[in-house]
Amino acid sequence: MKQLLTRYNAFFKCLIPLTVGFCCVLLVFALYKALNPSYPPYVIERSKLLQMPLPESKEIDSIHTQVANGVPPSDQQWEKVKNLLESDNTQRQQFGLLILGGLYKTKYRQDAIRFASSLVNSPASNVQATAITVLAKMHDSRWKEYALKNRDHPDVLLRQNAERLLARQERFR
Repeated sequence: MKQLLTRYNAFFKCLIPLTVGFCCVLLVFALYKALNPSYPPYVIERSKLLQMPLPESKEIDSIHTQVANGVPPSDQQWEKVKNLLESDNTQRQQFGLLILGGLYKTKYRQDAIRFASSLVNSPASNVQATAITVLAKMHDSRWKEYALKNRDHPDVLLRQNAERLLARQERFR
């Protein structure tokens, strides 16, 4: 037995430091990964566009994906969506409106209609157009009034959006 231990003694002397070193490399890699998470390129672009930190932008994106898949947001997630809509940043408002479009059959439907109708008169035409589209998706009767009002609007985006919504309604009659 003593001979067996002495023969493998050199092997164990070499194996222990290699094992410890390998574990240290794995630990450093895991720590680096935890401190520097990777984000998809579209989240990085959206973060710049919405002017918000990357983790918050990633969370907003996951809320959008969840709602688009038919899963209603939690109360905490709803608060984050409301913060987007109450912001002065038009890009945040528009992205919040995109999320609202998926809340038709949820407990947040009335709040979504209220937010969308409050943004119909936004100074930004892209926010106005998205708000009218959200009202149409929510089957709120006021969308048609806004669309008819914007059918001859000088802003091309509002005019095209109104024409598209009215044409869609004609197709489904």
